Amino acid sequence: MANLSSLIHELRERIAAACSSSSVASAASAGEDPLEARFRVVLPNLLHAYVVPSSAAKEREVTAVLKLLSHTARNFPGVFFHGKTDAVFPVLRHVLPFLAEPAFRSCHELIFDTAATLLSLLRTGDRDAYRQFFLEAMAAVEDISYVASLKRDMGSSRSVSLKCFCESFAVISTSSSLFCEAPSCHQLENGAGIVVDLGDNLRWQSFSAWIIRLLSKFLTEGSLHVEGLVNESFVSAVCSFLCYEDATLHMACFDLVRITMSVVDASVIGIENFIRSIACILQHDEKELTFFRNIAYDSSVGACLHVLHSACQDMIVKSTASEIVSAFPKSLQSTESPELQVALCSAYVRIAKICPIYIWKPAQLISIICSSKSCLALIECIQMAASVLDPGDVRNDHVSSQGVSFANDTDFDIAKVGEKRSAQNNHCQNKRQKIEDVGLFPFVDVHICDGSNLSLTCDEDTKHVRDLQSSLSKFFGFSSPEISKASLLRPEISVMALSLLCIAFCRYPNTSLAISIFQQLFSWIPWICKQEKDTGSLPFGLSTCLVAIDNLLLLQGSIHNKMLLCNGDSCQDDGSGLSFVTQRYDDLTYLLKLPWTNDSSISLADPIWKIKCLSIQVLSKIFHWSVGSNLEVLDMAITDEVEQVRKEAVVSLPVIILCSGHNMVEIIVRRLEYVYQLLYCFLFLSNFT
Repeated sequence: MANLSSLIHELRERIAAACSSSSVASAASAGEDPLEARFRVVLPNLLHAYVVPSSAAKEREVTAVLKLLSHTARNFPGVFFHGKTDAVFPVLRHVLPFLAEPAFRSCHELIFDTAATLLSLLRTGDRDAYRQFFLEAMAAVEDISYVASLKRDMGSSRSVSLKCFCESFAVISTSSSLFCEAPSCHQLENGAGIVVDLGDNLRWQSFSAWIIRLLSKFLTEGSLHVEGLVNESFVSAVCSFLCYEDATLHMACFDLVRITMSVVDASVIGIENFIRSIACILQHDEKELTFFRNIAYDSSVGACLHVLHSACQDMIVKSTASEIVSAFPKSLQSTESPELQVALCSAYVRIAKICPIYIWKPAQLISIICSSKSCLALIECIQMAASVLDPGDVRNDHVSSQGVSFANDTDFDIAKVGEKRSAQNNHCQNKRQKIEDVGLFPFVDVHICDGSNLSLTCDEDTKHVRDLQSSLSKFFGFSSPEISKASLLRPEISVMALSLLCIAFCRYPNTSLAISIFQQLFSWIPWICKQEKDTGSLPFGLSTCLVAIDNLLLLQGSIHNKMLLCNGDSCQDDGSGLSFVTQRYDDLTYLLKLPWTNDSSISLADPIWKIKCLSIQVLSKIFHWSVGSNLEVLDMAITDEVEQVRKEAVVSLPVIILCSGHNMVEIIVRRLEYVYQLLYCFLFLSNFT
C-alpha cells in the first residue's frame, strides 16, 4: 500500500511539474485544455517507468497506471486527440504485447479494457485505421492458429515469435510519437509492427484469447465499420482453437461465433461442425474437464449453442440431432448454468419437432426429472413428449391411488406409431394428433418412412413411445407419498418431478393422465407441511411447487372443479369412475405462510421475495376457502419490507374478488383503504426527509 501511495504522490508531483513545461505552455497558447496537455506529458513517463516486461514490475503499480490510462481514455478523450492514430496507436503498440506475458496475467483484463476504449476512440477519429487494425487482428489470429498447429505437431519446446500489426503501426512510424515507444523486446528490427513471444502454450493461448475478445468488441460496437471483412478462413481459425484445453480461449471463441451469427453473417460459419464440436465437449465426462468447466464457461457454451441451433437449417438439426441428444441428459444434470440448460432444452424441442421419435428418445425425460438437478426449462420438452401419446388412450387410463396403471399392450395403442398405410401409399406416418382432431395435443410435423427403412424406423419409434409409457407408469408407482419411505425416489425429488409434470400437463388438462398428475402433486402437500413442522426445513425449492399449484388453479372448467380442495378429507366423484382424494385447505395455507413465518426453513434456490410473490399469486385464487387465515397472509404481504412483494399484494386484490366473488368486496375495499393510508403516510414523511 505504501508503494501505491508513493506512486500517487509521484504522479501529483509530475503533473504539478508539468504545469510549467514548454509543451503545456504551448498547448495552452494553442487553446487546448491544460489538463489534457499535462496528461500527455505524464502518461508516457508512467508507462515507461512501470509497465515494463520485467520481473521487477510490481502488480499494484502496474494496475494503478493501467487504471489511470483506461480512466483517462474513457473520460478525457481529448488527451488522445479524440482518436487520432498518432495518439492511439503508440499506446496500443506498448500494451498489446503484455497480453501474452504470464507475469501480467492479473492485469490482462485492464489491458483489454484500455485497448478496447482506445479502439472506440479510433472508430470515431480514423475509421480507415480502425478497419485496417481489425483486418490485421484477424490475420494475427490466423497466424496464431498456424503456430498452435506447429507446436502441437513439433512439440512445445520450440521458440516462436509473431510479427503483427505492421501496416497499422506503419502509419505512425514516420511521425513523432505523442506518447511512447514500445519496449525494445517488442519492437521489430525492420518494420513498424510488434513482435510477440509465443514460445509456450500459455503465451499463445492467452494472446489469441484476448485478441479474439477485441475482435468481438469490434463486431458489437463497430459492426457497420467492419461490415464484409469477416471471412471463412478467420472463422475456421477461431473454431480450430476448440481443440486446445483452455477455458478462456474457448469462451472467447464461443462469444465471437455467437456475435458473428447475430450481427454479421452466418454464412461464414461452419455451423454444423461447430455444433458438433460443442456436443463433443458436452459429452465428455465432467470430471475430466473440471479444470475449466464452470458456470461462466457453460453459460458461454449455452449462449453460443442457442444462437447456432435456433438459426440453422432443418437439415443441420437432423444431422447433429444424435450428438445433441446424446449429450443432453448428462449435460443438463451436471451444469449449474441456466443458459446452458435453456439452450439444451430449446435444441431438444426443435429436434423433437422435426426428427423421428427414436432420435430424441422421450423416455429419457422421466429419468432426468427424477434426478437431483431438474429445471423449469424441461417443461416444453415434457410437453413434446406428451404429444406422442394418443389422447384417447391416455384419457382411458385407469387411475389408482398409487399412480396410473396403463392398459395392456394389446389394448393400448400409443399414437399408432409405425402403422403402415394401404398398399398404394408406400410410407407410414407417426400418428401425432392434430389440434382439430382432438383439441388437446399440439400438431407436430409428420415423419415419412420410405423404402427399406420403413419397417425399422417405425418399429423403433413404437418402442420408444412404449418406453415413455412404461417410464411414466413406473414413476407414478414410486412417487406416491404413501410409500415415500420405501420408494426408490427421495420425497423431495418426487415433489419436484411432479411439479414439472404438473406445469407441463396443464396444456392437456382434460386427460386422465394429467388429472392423476395434478392429484398426485396435491397429495404431497400434507407431507410437505409435516416435514417442515418436524424438521424445521424443506429439502427442496418451494418456488417450482408453487408455480405448479398456481398453473393448476388457473385452469378453467371441469378440471378446475375436479381439483377443488374441499375442507376436510372428503372425496369428490364426478361420475366418471375417477375419485380424487382432496387435501385440506389449511395445509396449503400453512405452506403459503412459510415465506413469512419461517423463511429460514426454505431452500433458497430463488430469492425469498420471489417465493413470497408466488405465494400471493396462489393465495389470490383460493382466498375464499379460508378467509381468516388467508387475510393473515395478505396483511403480511401488504406490509412486507420488499417493494415487489407489496406490489404483488396490491395487484392480487382484484384477482381475489374475481376468483372469490362479490362477498369479498367489502374485505378487499378495507385493505385498499389501508394501502391508501400507508401511501399517504409515506408521502407525508418523505416531505420531511
